[in-house]
Amino acid sequence: MSLAQGTTFVLQKETVPRQKLSATISQGKRVSEAIDEFIASNDDYELLEGNWQMIWSSQIYADSWLENAANGLMGRQIIEKDGRIKFEVNIIAAFRFSMKGKFLKPGGSTYELKMDDAAIIGGLFGYPIELTNNIELQVL
Repeated sequence: MSLAQGTTFVLQKETVPRQKLSATISQGKRVSEAIDEFIASNDDYELLEGNWQMIWSSQIYADSWLENAANGLMGRQIIEKDGRIKFEVNIIAAFRFSMKGKFLKPGGSTYELKMDDAAIIGGLFGYPIELTNNIELQVL
């Protein structure tokens, strides 16, 4: 007995704003305009806990040589429910830059981050770095 193989279709009535933003980021064109459109259509402004992969950044230049070296390398942001945040980026094999801090939500879609615990980590060992950053983060 043989069964006929059919075709599976996945249908969607309309493209939701988050999908449109993701598609624009993957194309790398008109990202700032797509972000502005998304902000105008979004009213869910919570910073959700979890491990988030960075897929795009508008920052071109930072004050620190280390941040500039890591610029262009897409890292991870780890959000914890107790107001802690951690940013990690792999620099080269077996070495990564890590920076920890805390976040507060003064209102709306904006969070204030104070990042003040930085290190270069290789294997089980870390080398602390004097680096402090105050960042205003807007959740899309």
